[in-house]
Amino acid sequence: MADLKPTGRNLLLNTNQGVTGWHWNINGGTGITLTEKVEDGVNTVTMTLESIPSGSWNLIEYQKIKLAGILPGKPYVLSMDVRDNNYANDGDLRAEIRQANARNPMTSTASCHYKADKGEWAHLEFKLTALEELPSAIGSQIVYLTGWRKSDASYSIKNIKLELGTEATPWTPAPEDSLSGGGD
Repeated sequence: MADLKPTGRNLLLNTNQGVTGWHWNINGGTGITLTEKVEDGVNTVTMTLESIPSGSWNLIEYQKIKLAGILPGKPYVLSMDVRDNNYANDGDLRAEIRQANARNPMTSTASCHYKADKGEWAHLEFKLTALEELPSAIGSQIVYLTGWRKSDASYSIKNIKLELGTEATPWTPAPEDSLSGGGD
């Protein structure tokens, strides 16, 4: 398939607004907190987790997507900047668009290798493809991020962007954010 040029249009709404739209979903466990802090002019989210039991799952969700922008069979790039505040990283994270209950996916699952020193920002890009046949149950899909540490975890995230195409472009807000002042 020939590379589809990026559109630059962010399909995620209300990004870089701290905790807005973010959730850390776990099966058992303790001590989830979400905080926000302006760093270099960007309102980042920091999520921390004390621990979850062995064999349990956890996922980070971003819940504000312009779902009408997901077109069957088209390529998308999900990009973001991530910082692990407690440890160095050298592992894979996974991303997809689906419901939080793990049903009704809209895209393939993509992996991205995350390698960075403790406290260092890393730019991650996930290459997703929308399914040829999108689910009939559309409306509660989220950005579904897995592969995070299960204890003593603290991650900061900024500049998340989902766009049509095969190449990531620098972060921009969704056009709706500018029109609405960033609110719902």
